[in-house]
Amino acid sequence: MNFTKIMERIENSNMLKQDIINLLIIFLLPLIIVFIWFRSGLLLAYTDLGLIMYDPQKWFDIVRYVWFDLQSTGHFFPQLMFIPIGGLMTVLYNIGFSPVSVQETIFYFSFLMNGLSMYYLSSTVIKDKDKSWISLLAALFYMFNPYVLFNVWIKFNSTIWSLSLIPLLLALYINTLEKRSVKYALLFGLTTLLFSSSFPNPAFDFMIAFILFLYFIVHIFWNINDPKEVYSSIKLSVLIVLISVALNFWWLFPWLFSFKSSYESQLVTVPSYDNYEILSKLYDLGFIVRLLRKDMLNWLFPYSTNLIFIGFLIPIISFISVITNYKSRHIFFFTFLVIIGLFIGKGIQQPFGEFSKWLFQNIPGFIIFRNPFEKAGILVTLGYSLLFSTGTILLYRTIKENNSLLLNKKLSKWIAKFFVLLSCILILVVYVWPMWTGELFIRDPQGVDKSNLYVEVPKYYEEANNYINSKEDEFRILVLPLSGGDSAYYNWEHGYSGKEPSFLFFDKPTVSMRTYNNLVDDITIRKIPDLITKPTNIKLWKIFSILNIKYVIVNYDTNDFLLTTNSPDFFARRMKYETIIDLNKTNKIGAEDLSEYWVAEGAGDIFIHFQEKSEEKEIFLKIDSRIKKGGFEGGVKYTLPEPIDFSKQEYLTFKLKIKDTTGIGQVRVKIFDINDNWYLWDPSPPKKDEWQDTFVLLENPDFTSKEKLDLSQIRKIYISFVSDLDVHINTEWWIDGLMVFYPSLEPRPYIKNELVFGNLKIFELEDKYFLDKFYTANEMTIASDLGMMLGVIESSGFTPGKNLVFVENQLTESMRENLRKIDITSLSKPSVEFERIDPVTYSVNIQDAESPYFLVFSETYHPSWDAYINGEKIEKHFIVNGYANAWYIDKPGSYEIKIEFWLQKLFYYCVIISLVSSIICISYFLWILKNDRKSESFSWQTKY
Repeated sequence: MNFTKIMERIENSNMLKQDIINLLIIFLLPLIIVFIWFRSGLLLAYTDLGLIMYDPQKWFDIVRYVWFDLQSTGHFFPQLMFIPIGGLMTVLYNIGFSPVSVQETIFYFSFLMNGLSMYYLSSTVIKDKDKSWISLLAALFYMFNPYVLFNVWIKFNSTIWSLSLIPLLLALYINTLEKRSVKYALLFGLTTLLFSSSFPNPAFDFMIAFILFLYFIVHIFWNINDPKEVYSSIKLSVLIVLISVALNFWWLFPWLFSFKSSYESQLVTVPSYDNYEILSKLYDLGFIVRLLRKDMLNWLFPYSTNLIFIGFLIPIISFISVITNYKSRHIFFFTFLVIIGLFIGKGIQQPFGEFSKWLFQNIPGFIIFRNPFEKAGILVTLGYSLLFSTGTILLYRTIKENNSLLLNKKLSKWIAKFFVLLSCILILVVYVWPMWTGELFIRDPQGVDKSNLYVEVPKYYEEANNYINSKEDEFRILVLPLSGGDSAYYNWEHGYSGKEPSFLFFDKPTVSMRTYNNLVDDITIRKIPDLITKPTNIKLWKIFSILNIKYVIVNYDTNDFLLTTNSPDFFARRMKYETIIDLNKTNKIGAEDLSEYWVAEGAGDIFIHFQEKSEEKEIFLKIDSRIKKGGFEGGVKYTLPEPIDFSKQEYLTFKLKIKDTTGIGQVRVKIFDINDNWYLWDPSPPKKDEWQDTFVLLENPDFTSKEKLDLSQIRKIYISFVSDLDVHINTEWWIDGLMVFYPSLEPRPYIKNELVFGNLKIFELEDKYFLDKFYTANEMTIASDLGMMLGVIESSGFTPGKNLVFVENQLTESMRENLRKIDITSLSKPSVEFERIDPVTYSVNIQDAESPYFLVFSETYHPSWDAYINGEKIEKHFIVNGYANAWYIDKPGSYEIKIEFWLQKLFYYCVIISLVSSIICISYFLWILKNDRKSESFSWQTKY
């Protein structure tokens, strides 16, 4: 054996020892961090993931089905990619781990994988003699930096799992191309299968694909003169895509099936460009180059001090690696990642702000960057990890070997070590100090909300659930106050702010939040609060019946400071009592007929003419900068002769009619006290040329002044409208009967019990007013829209369980055609029993059907809900009652009907495809290892 081989063996042995030490450090640090974060023994819960760790078994039971029946009236919500992580959590939970221990374990492995995957990536691309040290620094930087602090851990979303996947996939892809290795292509695909829980966020999915595609372009560019290498790279890249799709087909296809509707829902509900513009202001280039956001300046140490300037060490040291290794393909690639990440992450900030604005407004899909640095910051962080670690080691060598300092080598070496150690302490410890102390989970230490992200769910939620579970029926629970979005704010001992969690607390479905499915939300989130709030004698039990609601829970844990709807006291009062209006007891403000006027456009100016103008009333018109160009607000100001006490009243009301509602965006009602503090409401405008009673609930304004309004001294009332068109339409308005009042209250006859569990007040409906999830109906009505449908339901001629309503604008042409063929005079109402097998399967037994009938299924309509009799599909499937399924069945006798959600079957078919693909890939991978043990990789050229 020659001397060279002996030295290589010794060097390899030393590197192996260093790698072992480095890996021990990477394994140890997450243990320390997790111990610090969970020393309180409480769960962490916030934003997107919310309280999923509260009951891992229930969460796993949710994600393994494509239909989410525990939320509202159910909706298509495939989250199948969470099955691996959900399965792991469930196993830990079932073998005795507490929810906190489960979360600790998941956090530990997530943190650990961040370090290990970056260590592997760095070891793959760095060929330097000090690559072990460079890889360690890269791993530590990837684990400890402000981006992951601000945008991953305290955001508590699925990025927790995505973060570790990105460097791992990139390393496998680099090995696949550079070694022309099918083995690494197979490992790439199997990794995506194992880490499928990292893919629920389309923005991060795009970033992963973009990073890989960018490396492909760089690799091709570097090898453009080698056609064989280019051809090999293209074939291997296509192979990786095919393998990954096949292995993940089990969740990917059902998810893509739902993606279009989910994306369109986001387009409707997210104020896209406005949001992008506002958030861009947080991402000045001088901040994001340090991985910071402007709004963190007044946060914890060190971000509230001048120490934040140490963040400039990151780009400075990274720049050293760029200028020293600018010819390196990998340094070029990671530098390019940083530049692109900074460009996208700054949003519309300069430089090139107008170009960013153009991209957002003209490139389809760019909406995913509405929070620009949150999404694109991963490019900067990934690039910095390699560049900073490489630059640090290069700086160490430069100082160590610099003879101009007139120092001996030993002293130069110690100075170099000291500088590197100081830089690492400043960047990896001081600069991310809240990660080391656990203070990152304090929401707003300088502001109003000093609570943290630790959560302890009160025991009375479990007690309430046990009581409700003692009832055997299939029913829903209405939780008030309803969340207008998908978030909840609870004033528990430690507080809570995150995903509305009622579906995790109760085993029965809860109507508690927005689902972003319009068919669901139109009748639940948008209509129920209005029906409860309006002081009219509405038969709420009818609405509850067709929604399969048996219990109403008023939650007093809602945070009053953050509540944007009526108070729990108000809802409890409304559930217990019906409101009766006695106009003789109302407090008329003094103007029976406030105004009659019109708006016209002429000679470039807009005029309002106000008939019989008095001293108390004044017309006003102003351009409203909050409305798009051309919009304006105009209306009437009424100044009261003396201040009036509204504090003992509940409503302000008036009648309103608009001759032509074209261009009327909204109506505004604004009241002022003697100090000009104000409340503002945006009630819905009336229909064209129809009188409408408008009610404003005084305790629940849509917007308020900074100082609280004094309801006991109201001096001014504004009633106005907002135009949202560039061309204004001549119109006439009438306002009549302005008054304030407090309605009379009478007990609701359909409330059976009122129970209290801690801060939960539960109202139980009488059994005779409850309607099961399945029932038959033999009478029908057609309404033009949802508003008319509610009027039909409220009428005395409508009986839930007997009647059903078709909403004209919800019906497809085929549904209309089928309805025309039905003889409504011959319908029957046979008895029905049913059994819920699982969220996507029901068995329904019909007894003694004598003639055709409608079978109603009070679950959100979806065309994939199918009904079968003896294996034969029932074709006449309708939307009824504004949201539900109904089938027209013309079969006499007694028989079983099987109800299935077809897309769950599709999932099972996709599982078979992925299972077969997995067996093939694993078998082939093992065959490669067996036949190529002496080689580091399987050569594409040799094989093909």
